[in-house]
Amino acid sequence: MLPTAGQAPEFEYTIGSGAVTITRYTGPGGEVILPQTVAGLPVARIGDRAFSGLSNLTTIAIPDSVTYIHSTPWSSAFEGCTGLTRFEVAMLNPAFSSLDGVLFNKNQTTLIAFPGGKTGHYVIPEIVTDIGYGAFAGCTGLSSVTIGKGVTHIWYRAFWGCAALTNIDIPAGVTFIAGGGGEQDGGPWGAFADCTSLTNVAIPDTVDSIGAFAFWNCTSLTSIAIPDAVTTIKGSTFAGCTSLTSIVIPASVTTIDHSAFSGCMALKDITIPEGVTSILYRAFSDCTSLTSIVIPDTVTTIEYGAFSDCSGLTSVTIGKSVTSIEPYAFSHCSSLTAVYYAGNAFGGLNSFMGSPVTIYHLPGTSGWDTGFYDHPTALWLPRVEPAGIQLGGGRNEFALSIHWARGKTVGVESATNPTNPVWMPLATIPLTDSSATLSDPDSSSDPMRFYRAVEVTPSP
Repeated sequence: MLPTAGQAPEFEYTIGSGAVTITRYTGPGGEVILPQTVAGLPVARIGDRAFSGLSNLTTIAIPDSVTYIHSTPWSSAFEGCTGLTRFEVAMLNPAFSSLDGVLFNKNQTTLIAFPGGKTGHYVIPEIVTDIGYGAFAGCTGLSSVTIGKGVTHIWYRAFWGCAALTNIDIPAGVTFIAGGGGEQDGGPWGAFADCTSLTNVAIPDTVDSIGAFAFWNCTSLTSIAIPDAVTTIKGSTFAGCTSLTSIVIPASVTTIDHSAFSGCMALKDITIPEGVTSILYRAFSDCTSLTSIVIPDTVTTIEYGAFSDCSGLTSVTIGKSVTSIEPYAFSHCSSLTAVYYAGNAFGGLNSFMGSPVTIYHLPGTSGWDTGFYDHPTALWLPRVEPAGIQLGGGRNEFALSIHWARGKTVGVESATNPTNPVWMPLATIPLTDSSATLSDPDSSSDPMRFYRAVEVTPSP
């Protein structure tokens, strides 16, 4: 039988399966006491958005007849009740309970809803294991929260839009921080999405899953370390974190998902660890403060628009295993002049569209002609650059920075006469990374010295 719609004083409702579902409160606000019965039937359910957006409520009293309160990743019954300071639940209710005005399940292992009008600091009880869908969503007066040590799951939109929340410590024991959804799905569902005052988050090593959009648009977040157990940085996890300047990606990560760091305009430096195999579409798009990036040898695919519109990017080093750079991967990087590629030529139509790049390739690699899809190519040779003065052995020495492809061996030579140089070996350096530093112990006794870097073939 289809539900029957009706209206009682202050409530709209439907009837189905012999019980009443409250679908909307229509009264004057203040203290709201839900009835036990309507039309002779028990009030058993509170429906989707039944009280959402009502700022004139102060207390909601739930009778023992109510056994179901609607809650999904994208909506809840009480969201946006900005004047609500207290839930009260009848002692004999079999499904729900309240403690200090906060709504829980019966045994208080799941925190269901925090009143939207409560302010200041809140301590989640130790007995709680789950912070439910939208539990603190829109609680704009919540300035800080202590998460109890029993919590293992922080569910969808748990702290979404807590605009005054400045920092949060996530205790060891938490394994899951939910995400999901997107603007096309009615808005991001990430656990901490739109926490615009959040500056610091400590995530323990027990967390093995951080969902998509989890920290979306946390515009004050400056740094974060991703736990070692995480293998994928999900889509848009940190997108729109415009103050994020640094992030530590652990070696456990194999995939950087779509738009993971998109729009992180303050991000100046990021190290992609060995082990990452895929950088998906728009993963770092619009990261306008990035100046250089090294893509490790384990990466095989760089997807569509992965680094597009990174206007501050000047150089990119690409590992030898990359066989696919999709269209627009580095498009409109207006300062990108040098791409260093360690492998053979690859397909890459429109990969660098609108970017003034020269593509440098190693001697002995194949498939490189005089141009690459309208971009010039050139040999990638070892180079040595000054790195200031270094104090060594009680005297000042020239410090040098050596650059070439990882795994190559570089010989550094010095001379004192640039016109008729006699090059003398200074050092032989196997590059475990793409750069290394050294100092010249003889530079303190010579007012003028010159240096060059040459390839060395290691002895078998």
